Amino acid sequence: FSIISSYHIEKNNIKVIFTEEFRSIFQKNSYFQKNDFDILLFFQNDYAIALYNFLKFNISMNKSIEISIYKLKSLLGLEESYDRFFDFEKMILRPAFQEISKVTKKNIEYTKIKNRDSSNSKIIGLLLEIKDINEQEKVTLTNNIIEKIETVISATDIKKDLWAKIFKSLDDKSYDYIIKNVNYSIAHYPKNGFKLFFEEALDLNYAENRFKNKITKFSETFKCIENIEKKYTSLAQLHSDLFKILANLKFNYLTLNPQFLKSLQSLKVRKELEYFDNDFIIFAEYNDNEISYISLFEN
Repeated sequence: FSIISSYHIEKNNIKVIFTEEFRSIFQKNSYFQKNDFDILLFFQNDYAIALYNFLKFNISMNKSIEISIYKLKSLLGLEESYDRFFDFEKMILRPAFQEISKVTKKNIEYTKIKNRDSSNSKIIGLLLEIKDINEQEKVTLTNNIIEKIETVISATDIKKDLWAKIFKSLDDKSYDYIIKNVNYSIAHYPKNGFKLFFEEALDLNYAENRFKNKITKFSETFKCIENIEKKYTSLAQLHSDLFKILANLKFNYLTLNPQFLKSLQSLKVRKELEYFDNDFIIFAEYNDNEISYISLFEN
């Protein structure tokens, strides 16, 4: 497909309009993005493209595969070329694998397979292995995150599952994103439900979206009479602001309401408050040194 739909020049500026297909390459879960066009776009070596596609569709779960030299040359359209493996390796394989590593941040390592065990034996195939260039860094970061989670989770099988989830998430999510959602999950998870809550937090970015999504739903039905988004250094500060709001709105009677007092206890334990009565709805969420929230609705 075409890359450029149109362009026009105005004084010293050139405005380029890209086609819808080209733009969709960079849209998550689009057809072209799912088929790695966002990666293939940056290859300049045709052999690298062929090898990348072969590895993508044939690599096993343990990230390795064996292929004969005959099949490898056939894949690249070089059946009648490079009789010596030395030349094939120097002119074709090394440049192609180097480009794949540069574009994908994954190293392609290979072990030569010989027809018999001697130094001058003919090379008949390769064992190809894919290794993340920054894999050790990901391991270190994952271990650091798990250390934080160990404050609330002790079961080995659950930690193992979460380790795998976090390690995989580092492919497309930043360390800061994951840490924020770890901290959020530790503060807000329901009793005996950390694993599921944290997995949802990673996928849905609870640290940024959970409270806002809840409030948006109520805003469609009820009138918002107070909404605060503010950083607090302690839960006591949020607690103080909440009671000032209640005093200004003449809600002092709530301090004698058993249901409201129970909600205050939840604020201490899970850093969240939800209160409903016939007249008002109150929500609060405390996030240490991050944005916290107080919202009141008229029922």
